[in-house]
Amino acid sequence: MRQNYFSLPFAFAGDVTPIPTPLQTNGQVSFNQGWGFDYQRDQANDPLAKDIDRNTMNWLFGVITAQLQQYQQAGIPEFITAANNGGTPYPYGIDAVVLWSADGVTNLLPYVSTSANNTALPSDASHWLPVGQGIATQDMVNAGASTNTIVTPATLAAYLASHATSGMSFGTNYYQINTTTTLPNNNIGSWAFFNYAGTTAHLPPANLFQDGAVYTINGGGFGGTIDAPASSYFYNSSNQVVSSITVSKSGTVMITAESAYNAWRVISDIDVSAADVAATYETQANATSSYNTLQANINGVANNLAANYPNNSVTNNLQSEIDATNSNLSANYLTTSAANAAFVPSSIVLNSGANVADDSNNIVTSSWLRQAMSNIASVAGFAFNSGGASPHAAGYIKLPSWLGGFIIQWADFNTSSGGFSTWTYPITFPTGYLAAWGTEYLNSSVNNQTVINPATASASGVQVASCNTSQGFAYSVLRMIAIGY
Repeated sequence: MRQNYFSLPFAFAGDVTPIPTPLQTNGQVSFNQGWGFDYQRDQANDPLAKDIDRNTMNWLFGVITAQLQQYQQAGIPEFITAANNGGTPYPYGIDAVVLWSADGVTNLLPYVSTSANNTALPSDASHWLPVGQGIATQDMVNAGASTNTIVTPATLAAYLASHATSGMSFGTNYYQINTTTTLPNNNIGSWAFFNYAGTTAHLPPANLFQDGAVYTINGGGFGGTIDAPASSYFYNSSNQVVSSITVSKSGTVMITAESAYNAWRVISDIDVSAADVAATYETQANATSSYNTLQANINGVANNLAANYPNNSVTNNLQSEIDATNSNLSANYLTTSAANAAFVPSSIVLNSGANVADDSNNIVTSSWLRQAMSNIASVAGFAFNSGGASPHAAGYIKLPSWLGGFIIQWADFNTSSGGFSTWTYPITFPTGYLAAWGTEYLNSSVNNQTVINPATASASGVQVASCNTSQGFAYSVLRMIAIGY
């Protein structure tokens, strides 16, 4: 072996005198100058001649061999502190690798610099990254907690196999949760159901999705737990931050992504039991009465149409639909006497088990359906604010995205006799303004015209004025309407 291993630094236990770094005015040795001209003078005849003393040589060789020993033992240099560098932090280049720990002595670990002119401590994750420290075991990979161990292809393949492929049976629009698994992020808008007891559905990070993306997860007759990664917030139906929620075997949960806040939010949490349905489901007698009332109402509508719009194509088409509806009611709403005993179902199925692809026999309550439709409309952007019962109230209505997302706003506005002034809408249009109108409240003494300057229109307001018959500006109280999206 060509190298000499320094098991001990030179003069480890000997006499040493440290060599200073700055230039010494008395000509003594320094790192800045080294041994100066005085050390070259004639020792026998020149009184300024200096001797190269033993202690400084011991110290110099000791420092050099100590650093070589550190390289031999660790292969990576220790982090240069400001104290090591004369009080100034050393500027590391990008990709520089050092050993560091908080006390600078115990548990030194390798870090790599991720920025140029890097004067931060390796504890600063924005400028340093820990270098891989060992191979992660399968348990470590499954836990997903370590930030500085290396994942091998074998452990990665085992993780993917147990948490993706075997965890789900993939269909065109749903997922069966057979084992504790992370839900995929490539088929949002579909739904999943628990197909095995005691399993957990892990939500992916919410910021991987667009705002409003929805997962619908059903208990599937087994029930289970839903949780979100530590990197995302998880709000339950009470708007509380939680680590997980439980889905009962007959429950259904709708969860939407709020990408901008990296958060998942429960927008619907429904649990319907067979007892709930039996308590509210109509008996045969009530069903017959309801059918008769419904049929009478339908026939009344048909008679009114025929009387007022005879031989009208729309009326004829509607009459055909009514006739078909009556036939369906007779066939499906009323039951035969032999089936009366089984009219009330003994159980309820909500998108689960073997009936997952067949919803014809599945039952939901009217309150569940109303809440679900409300949630869907809210996710799509629907909103309404009447502003109150006053005829002078300001308000708006936002249509859902499938109706174009249009917004209609209304409010009172007082014009100025000095010229145009800006009417600010109750809310700002998210995308843009389309049109505006104004109508003057009844005023018998004058006949003003409302004038809108479209060149000034913006998403937040438009300039409006009232002009009288002499073409002068006038004060007026207007009822305004604006449309945008």
